[in-house]
Amino acid sequence: MIVFISPAKTFKSYQQEGLQIPTMVDFSKKILKKLQILSADDLKTLMKVNDKIALLNYDRFKNFKFDKKGSPAIFSYDGIQYKSINPSSFNNDDIDFAQNNIRILSGLYGVLSPMDSIYPYRLEMMTKLEISPFKNLYEFWDDSIYSSLNSDSDGVIVNLASDEYSKSVKKYLDSDTKYITCIFKIEKNDKLKVESTASKKARGLMVNYIVKNKISDYHKLKDFNLDGFEFSEDLSTFGEQKIEYIFIKKAEK
Repeated sequence: MIVFISPAKTFKSYQQEGLQIPTMVDFSKKILKKLQILSADDLKTLMKVNDKIALLNYDRFKNFKFDKKGSPAIFSYDGIQYKSINPSSFNNDDIDFAQNNIRILSGLYGVLSPMDSIYPYRLEMMTKLEISPFKNLYEFWDDSIYSSLNSDSDGVIVNLASDEYSKSVKKYLDSDTKYITCIFKIEKNDKLKVESTASKKARGLMVNYIVKNKISDYHKLKDFNLDGFEFSEDLSTFGEQKIEYIFIKKAEK
């Protein structure tokens, strides 16, 4: 079973020995080559960011490296989801399990294992970066991200990512692969709603739950009950290939 998650926009540094170079680095170098010819103003327009962020990433790309001296991916991203994953709580067995079962999708790196060496960057998958003959990153990565996940999956892929990133996987599914999507909804005033912040936190807690409990059977994901979320059998859907696990949390009054 392979679980994939989204990256984050913010980073922190974490020193660790024994890191590895991301497996899709040859793809990443082609993307970087295109990014390095863009000006800060070009990046501002492309990424729809302010001057400060554009200049920061202009400098990052100009000096970017692919080596083993960076920061481990799962410790480097610093968004809501990663705070909930709380990788600093992992022991060596947890790290080994995560390395074998957790993957992070990235517009720049494609697929990352938790202990891959990365450097700070900003490049969302939806960015319309043209790398001839491809019009955007979805076309550029094509089915390579799915192929990478599937080769390690034993036929089961669990989606704990946003639609932006799961889009690069879902369209390429073959008939031999089980695809389980976990969706977290808030119940308020008898209505169910997906809230971004709550979902990011829940996805992170789910990753921590999977790693700490060494879950390799997707059926056991139903037992997840952290932060007030509980599995709903009635609302979940069970297709032969595509499955949606729905978890519900009642909003605080």
